[in-house]
Amino acid sequence: MEVVVLGAGLSERMGGAQKLLHNYHGLPLVCSVLWQALRVGRTVLVTGHQSIDVTIAAEQLAEGMLPNELMIVKNKNYKDGQYSSALVGVGEVSDGESFFLTLGDLPLITSSHYHELEDRLRGADAVRVYVNGKPGHPVYFAAGMKKRILDSAGKYSSMSELLESGEFNVVKYESKDEAFVTDVDRPEDWRRL
Repeated sequence: MEVVVLGAGLSERMGGAQKLLHNYHGLPLVCSVLWQALRVGRTVLVTGHQSIDVTIAAEQLAEGMLPNELMIVKNKNYKDGQYSSALVGVGEVSDGESFFLTLGDLPLITSSHYHELEDRLRGADAVRVYVNGKPGHPVYFAAGMKKRILDSAGKYSSMSELLESGEFNVVKYESKDEAFVTDVDRPEDWRRL
C-alpha cells in the first residue's frame, strides 16, 4: 500500500500563510500528516504553493528513513487545482499497488484510519468515507486504479467527479469519526482543534 498526500494548495482561506507549516503538536502540520502516512507505506507528497518550505519540512522528517519511503514531487501546475495535484501524485504510485489519496491538512487522521478503510475494499475499485453524508479522506484505491485514473485524466474535472461518475465501483463507507472530515482551511479551524 502507498499513500499520496496532497500538499500543493494555495492556503487562500488561511490568508495565504502556508497552513502545512503551521505548528501542530510541535511539528509542522505536514510532518504530522506524513508521519501517519509513512506508517502505512511508501508515501508521495505533492507540493506546489511554497514548495521549497514544505519540502524542507518534509525532508527533515524523512532523515534516517530508507531513501524510497518518501517521495516529494512538485506540481508545476498547482494553481490549476487539487485534481491536477492528484493526477501528479497518482502518477508516482508504484505500478500494481493499492493506494490512498489524502489531503495534507487532515491532522486527526492516524494510521488506523487508513487500515479501517483497507478492510472495506473487498473487490471494489475504491472506498470513499462519508461522515454525516459529507465526503472525507483518505480515499482508498485498489491496485490497478492508477492506470484507470490517469487514462481518464481529461474526462473529469475533480476526483469527486471521477468517484461519483458511476464508471468505478466505489464503496461508500459511512463513519461517525469526524477525523475523516476535520481539515484546517481557516484560522478558526485551528482554534477548534
